[in-house]
Amino acid sequence: MLFGTIKGNIGSGNIMDRPLTVKEAAEFLHVKPNQVRIYINKGILKAYKIGNGTSEKRSTRSWRIWEEDLVKFIGRNSNIKGGLV
Repeated sequence: MLFGTIKGNIGSGNIMDRPLTVKEAAEFLHVKPNQVRIYINKGILKAYKIGNGTSEKRSTRSWRIWEEDLVKFIGRNSNIKGGLV
């Protein structure tokens, strides 16, 4: 598994048991979080909004990216012939 070997465990469960935050995806891709948001907004990285957005201070809705979707994104955008091994 991709993240299990690289990131290890986060919190009480393995990282593969939950969706990734934009920051976690950015760290894995070695890009800034804003670049991940650009990929999401352009529709080239599949992500999901969570939360109800009812905070008075700011929107509480945030993006989550499933590992499977990140792996597909990497495979489609890899410059390595044949994609990931």
